Amino acid sequence: MRPGVRVLATNAASTWAAKAVVSLVLFGWQLFLARRLGPEGFGVYGTIGALLALAAPVADAGLGLVVSRDVAARPVTAAPVLAATLAVQPVLALAAGLVVAALLALGVPVTVAPGLAALAASALVTDAVGNLFHNQLVAAERLKAAAAVSLVHALSLGAIGVALVTGGLGLVGAYSATLAASSVRAVVYWRTLALRPAWPANVHLAARLLGAGWPIALLALLGLARLHSDRLLAAALLGVEAAGQLQAALVVAFGITEFVGATLLLVGLPSMARLWADGHAAAFWALGNRLAAVGVALALPVAVGFTLAGDTLTVLAFGPAYAATADVLRLFLWAAVLAMLTGVLSQALLCQHRQRALLLARVLIVALHVALLAVLLPRLGVLGAGWASLATEAAALVALLLLVAPRRWRAGRQP
Repeated sequence: MRPGVRVLATNAASTWAAKAVVSLVLFGWQLFLARRLGPEGFGVYGTIGALLALAAPVADAGLGLVVSRDVAARPVTAAPVLAATLAVQPVLALAAGLVVAALLALGVPVTVAPGLAALAASALVTDAVGNLFHNQLVAAERLKAAAAVSLVHALSLGAIGVALVTGGLGLVGAYSATLAASSVRAVVYWRTLALRPAWPANVHLAARLLGAGWPIALLALLGLARLHSDRLLAAALLGVEAAGQLQAALVVAFGITEFVGATLLLVGLPSMARLWADGHAAAFWALGNRLAAVGVALALPVAVGFTLAGDTLTVLAFGPAYAATADVLRLFLWAAVLAMLTGVLSQALLCQHRQRALLLARVLIVALHVALLAVLLPRLGVLGAGWASLATEAAALVALLLLVAPRRWRAGRQP
């Protein structure tokens, strides 16, 4: 086995092994909350989570992928980049958190107490600090270390959260556990990275990173808007109980996409970035093809199995109150199969620094998704979200194939 392939395989195996445990812990945490809070309380939890997820790209500013991509290509820049991101990202996260807390306190999209709003939003800052250390580990291909920290984070969240929610704190306990576990994650990442920032922060470097990152931040925001608009619009049009049904379906569908697709993209990013930067276009696309093939091969059996036995599995996992979740989850899982392909194509465009073309495509896709939700949710209920997701993912696949086709064809003609 060639050294590059061996590193890729080792990183994938270690990341998946840790992610399997992490996914089980987080899935158990979501099941616990779903049963403990009920569809309505779980709908409030999911709707707040959707708003927080939309604020996360503001805190990240697109720097996560920029750092992972650029530092992987030029490791000598690691310390100056760390200082620049430490100077910028916590400030952005604080600003995003204040906006989220204000919206929640004002009843947008759901009404919660001001104290709970501030508690829920505060984890944006600790998450941002942890993420900037994580990005450096990814760039250095220290994915086994990153996976170990993720495991510590998940176990901390599960242990603290179950104790606080069982103690009768409800949503306050859930978000207190989220903040505590996020703080633990940031500290462990800092100690694991063991990289001294090159102070003082280089203002010009920070500006360059932000300039490269803003299209990626918009891409992330649009992608998350598409993912979380289901719950936000369901809460507005159908009520928080319907949002709770969608939250349960998304727990499973997003878990599959995250466990399979995100892991493949994570382990493949440094190699894809280097291959394209070094001019090895044919090898770049060959690696992308392998990542896509593995993703589909792993996601397809889940979609088929759940299509056949989804009703029973949903009730066993979430309880009888979530019986309506099964049908929409089937559609989400088929959309997840297509997402294995669109994820690789999106990463290929980002490695080619074609984020602006990808941004335009994603704007159109999000507009289509929101339009479909607005039409289908009032007519089909929560099932409309499933059909909207499947149709949108298919449209995204066609659009991305059209974007990559010319360069992919030229790479295939290389001697």
